[in-house]
Amino acid sequence: MSEQIITNEKGEQFRVPLPPEEIFQNEFHLTNDTAPVYKLTSLESIKDIGTIAHYEGIPYVRKGWTHPVSLAAINIVKRIIKESLRFPFLFIFYKKEKLIQSFNTIFEKVYSSYVIKPEYLCRPAFYFGNFIYATCLQLKIEDKLAYEFAFNLAQIVEADDVYRYRMQDLIGVINPELSSRKNIKLMLKTLKEREIHGAIYEKIKKIIPFLFLLPKLPLDLLEEAKMDESDWYWTYFNSHSYKYGGLNKNIRKIEKYPEVAAVVKC
Repeated sequence: MSEQIITNEKGEQFRVPLPPEEIFQNEFHLTNDTAPVYKLTSLESIKDIGTIAHYEGIPYVRKGWTHPVSLAAINIVKRIIKESLRFPFLFIFYKKEKLIQSFNTIFEKVYSSYVIKPEYLCRPAFYFGNFIYATCLQLKIEDKLAYEFAFNLAQIVEADDVYRYRMQDLIGVINPELSSRKNIKLMLKTLKEREIHGAIYEKIKKIIPFLFLLPKLPLDLLEEAKMDESDWYWTYFNSHSYKYGGLNKNIRKIEKYPEVAAVVKC
């Protein structure tokens, strides 16, 4: 029996037992060795607010809920979406309702055990779901189908803060004086500029031309999903692949939240 040693921000070490390495086909990691580990002191799930986590010695709550098992399931959903984007012509020549129903069916098979009720989603995920729902209705998608699809996608935003924080960062550049088409261009341009490795931008660039075929988007519904103090704080721990606010981690620590210097190791 082998073990992995995890060290938290206070230097305390925890030994986690693992099965022997030879049983795994590929190299196995319990967690990212470079990621900080914190002691969870309490977890609250509040209607119309969502789940928030409190950590020892951390001044800001962390939004959203995930678990290693549910995150593995949501990664399967993301992989299905990514593979579907390899065939962007489907979004034009195939009936939208059938594509959405197919996605909803697959999502239910993979993730139904972990679905959070809309009223208990963290607020950024909830408002994202409302935005997708309203957009689907504009596309004349049947109401129930649209609602299920929208809040299935919202589960990804809930479970995966890598996507959620990027989404919130891009919402921050929306200009209400611009048309939705120009705002889409602005958001995509910003995503490309701020992605350090370009991984997520590469995943969506194939469907970019089709985004401009959408009707006027209800972008105002995303206003309340913008970053707040807590969100900005937690982006410091997730800055290896994206420049939140257009600034690198060190500069943001100094210019935005100097007090984070006591906790964050750059």
